[in-house]
Amino acid sequence: MLPNNALERTVNKFAIAAFLVVGASCVSQAAEKAESPWNCDKGRAFPSKEVTRLKHAEAVALATVAAKNEGWDLSKYRHHSTCYSVKPRPEWTVFFESRAEIVRPGDHFTVWVRDDNRSTKIMAGE
Repeated sequence: MLPNNALERTVNKFAIAAFLVVGASCVSQAAEKAESPWNCDKGRAFPSKEVTRLKHAEAVALATVAAKNEGWDLSKYRHHSTCYSVKPRPEWTVFFESRAEIVRPGDHFTVWVRDDNRSTKIMAGE
């Protein structure tokens, strides 16, 4: 039998690991609702087959956090699709579109997520 403090550390490590697995699963399921990533350079008909540092779900999660931090109300937008490009640098392009029944020009935005350093850049639709 483990001493109390060792047992607590073991239980805490297990709880943290379980939380990370469940959390990643939820993000992954949300990302899977949108289509699989496509090759930005070739077009939607070509699935991305590149080896990436980030997983698709991680790129979408980073884009979502960046959008929230910039003040985007994500209850009004949904993740539409994602593409990946290696040129000019390895990055994910995550597209968000309006959830409104009537979509107006500009009711979308795009988040670029660098695959190498996880930095993000947002552009509002026009």
